[in-house]
Amino acid sequence: MIRTLLFLIIITLAMPYYIHGTNSASIQFIFEQPAKEKLLLFTNTIGRMKPQNEVCTSENVTMDFQKHASRYMYISTDQKTYTAIYIEEGKQLKVRYQDDQLTFEGDLANEVEYLNQSIQKSARNVVPYSRESLDIKKERLQERLCLLDKADVSKLFKSREEQRLKLTHYYSLVNSPAMMAMFGSEQFDLCDNYYSFLEEMSFDSEAVVDIPGWYKPMFDIFLQMEKEGLIDANVDNFLLVHTNRINNQKLKEEYVLAGLDFLLQHDYRDNIDQIASNAFQVIKSEDATRRYHHIMDQFNPLKEKYASLAKGQMAPDFEAVDPYGDMYRLSNFRGKVVLLDMWFLGCAPCKTEMPYLKKLENELHSDNSQCITLSLDRKQDIEKWKDYITEHRLTGLQLNEPNGFKASVAKDYMLRGVPRYIVIDKEGKIYDAFARRPSDPKLKKMLEELL
Repeated sequence: MIRTLLFLIIITLAMPYYIHGTNSASIQFIFEQPAKEKLLLFTNTIGRMKPQNEVCTSENVTMDFQKHASRYMYISTDQKTYTAIYIEEGKQLKVRYQDDQLTFEGDLANEVEYLNQSIQKSARNVVPYSRESLDIKKERLQERLCLLDKADVSKLFKSREEQRLKLTHYYSLVNSPAMMAMFGSEQFDLCDNYYSFLEEMSFDSEAVVDIPGWYKPMFDIFLQMEKEGLIDANVDNFLLVHTNRINNQKLKEEYVLAGLDFLLQHDYRDNIDQIASNAFQVIKSEDATRRYHHIMDQFNPLKEKYASLAKGQMAPDFEAVDPYGDMYRLSNFRGKVVLLDMWFLGCAPCKTEMPYLKKLENELHSDNSQCITLSLDRKQDIEKWKDYITEHRLTGLQLNEPNGFKASVAKDYMLRGVPRYIVIDKEGKIYDAFARRPSDPKLKKMLEELL
């Protein structure tokens, strides 16, 4: 009996989408001489795919998905080719798999056909991030929207798909230069007024929240607005500021709730109470109020966990060596505002932030401030670390802790990952143990206010 109960609990936790309900969506898989033993199901999230489940082809099966399940997915037979599918509340999609072919029937067959309909792209050699390349991308978005308008699909799908196409388009424009800087072998200059599309941009439809992974792309678009000076960059008030560009009340509430949940799950901040308090003024509905308080209650264990790193606590001291073997301690810099950057050579985002850090150092140039870049590269990589400093002309005080992530400094600052930025005031007390990255204008604003 106990084993049976445990088994049922495990199944429930592992596969939350197998739940019947009046508004559930379903996929019926029909297998007739299947060429593979299983199909793979992936969530189709903006910017990435996430494995969701395997479907054994030994017998027909119907999957029921609860209301908050991803509505956009991919089916793959070999992890090389992917077929887009879509589910909708109260409707069923039939997937027939025969030999090595997928065909679709049922309520959502037209929607699936639309998603897998390709648009012929004319071959054009254009310089990335040029005005011509922007025009081409805009043209292709309009072509896809026109195709959607003519498609024989549900009204609900049209509203969702329109928002997905637009959000994907704008997120690509914002995100692509950063990805090129991080991983690209060639560097391209952005054309004049590259980000001008952000000037009048706003979000008007609550259908945005039906797009898998909608929050992070939307947040990154707002972050770019901050960088361009189009909206205020405020450490305590950014969620509220962002909602000023959202014209739908339901979407305002969902954005705030998703933002707080993202901080809870991935990006804890010591000033969470102030962030939440400022953003709460857009919360109007009873349901959103209840969810807001539920999320905030979950921050209490994190506040206790990071209590030693809270604002006003003494910053844990440490010592490390520069490229010439000279030893420094953090406490040597009492009387100065310190920006501490923890990183290592294998971290691509860390290196992407370096130019922004150099720029920030130049803009804040002051006898009252000190940037310390603390490498956690191990002993075997010390020479590579020195070469990197020379090659990229890194500024500020470059230090190394050869014990890496096992060092006491990593434990004292509860290092979960890098890059990690910590702001320490002139008294040697923590001002922000989870500071923004140098590419985020909110960090510069904080340092200017502190100085």
